[in-house]
Amino acid sequence: MIQDSIYPKQLLSSKVIDSIITIVDEEGSDRKNNFIKKYTQKFGDKNYIIYSLPLFSRDKKTVYIEQSDIFGGKAIYCRKENGKWKFYITKIWI
Repeated sequence: MIQDSIYPKQLLSSKVIDSIITIVDEEGSDRKNNFIKKYTQKFGDKNYIIYSLPLFSRDKKTVYIEQSDIFGGKAIYCRKENGKWKFYITKIWI
């Protein structure tokens, strides 16, 4: 059944992620690997995705969003055309 393949998601606040970053910064050295280690200790082998707040145009037909994770991210803008939203990736970073 397709529903069996859908796993529940956990919503994390930025305060939770910031607390892990603070622990990492106090230890110094390799920031990315220390963050992964601390994150994995707290949440297991689960990945996370961060979404920015959406920025809408005045006419509400265009929106800009950034999506990122531990490996990089992308900038996405969405435009409503003929009653449907179309998504465009404008920038990718690693």
